[in-house]
Parts: sequence; C-alpha cells; structure tokens
Amino acid sequence: MIVTFSVFLIIEVKNISGTLIFDNENNQLIQYDGKEEIFPNPVQQVKHQKFQLSQWMERYKIPQIPIDTLVVITNSSSKIQSISPDIKIPDIVIRSTILLERIEKIITLYRNEQLTLTNKEINKLSKQLNKQHTENDPDLFNQFQVSKRELLKGVYCPVCIMKIMRRVNGIWSCYQCFYFSKDTHKIL
Repeated sequence: MIVTFSVFLIIEVKNISGTLIFDNENNQLIQYDGKEEIFPNPVQQVKHQKFQLSQWMERYKIPQIPIDTLVVITNSSSKIQSISPDIKIPDIVIRSTILLERIEKIITLYRNEQLTLTNKEINKLSKQLNKQHTENDPDLFNQFQVSKRELLKGVYCPVCIMKIMRRVNGIWSCYQCFYFSKDTHKIL
C-alpha cells in the first residue's frame, strides 16, 4: 500500500507465468502454462482490500480520501487476457515495467482533490496501521497434527536414500556414496 496526502494505492503483486485469463464473471484467474490452473481473481482481491481499508478508515475516523487499486504482473513472459467485458485490463492489471509511471499518473490524478490528509493525519494513520498489523504465523504443527519430532530434517542423498548430504562450496555431497550435485535440494 502506498499512502499519499490525497490517495491511497493498494497494489497486489502476482508472479505467475503463462497465459493469464482474468474471468471476472466466475471470480477467477485461469493460468495456462502447460496445464490449466485456477487462482482467486486478484482484481476482486484488491476490490475487497479497498472495501476493508475503507471500513477500517471509517472505524478509526480517518478522513475518507480516495483509494485506488492496481494488480501488477511481474513475470515478463506472461500473456494477459480478459474474458470479462467489464474488466479493462490496462486500467487495472499492469506489468511491473510500467508501475512507476502508473503510480505517478495516479498521484497526479488525485493531487488536486479537495480532501487531503495533513502530516498529523498521515502519522496517525501510519501508527494505527502498524499497530493493527499482525503477521500471519499459523501453527502448522497443530493445524496438521504433526509433532516436531516427526519431521525429517536435511537433504537426503537420492542414491543412499537415508543419508543426509552436506553442502560445501555450493555443492551437495554424500560422504557415504560420494554422490554430489548442485541441486539435490530441488529433487522431489
């Protein structure tokens, strides 16, 4: 989120490859990259975040200045499409290469608004946002009913199976069978 005196800008960043089809009617993002995968629609996600921020500002008596939103696609090889006629993709979904330009355009657009925040209000807002912010730190052990003792730690040798490898100078080495690899940690 970017906070200015005259507008708040919520930016949702996605790094997804392939062909990305925004389907607003079914509230989904369809990704084709060898296979089809469905994600929640980030356009709807930022609209919901905008609504939540507006409600939050009202609750803490922060002046209701405009809130704008963007979805930024960071993967430069992604193809962006929409099957929903009500989504104007270039207005809502942009590539990261034009993010700075778009931020400047949005700030300029709202700069002359009658309602702007003072330094004092910006400071109050910042303090309240920091105070209200909580990290999402779920207790996965409890959630999946697993104890820490059940975890197998380390990178196991794909040849010896149960021997833990050591990483030396960027290379995984097995001291049992002398197998080595740069990317054993990536093998599933």
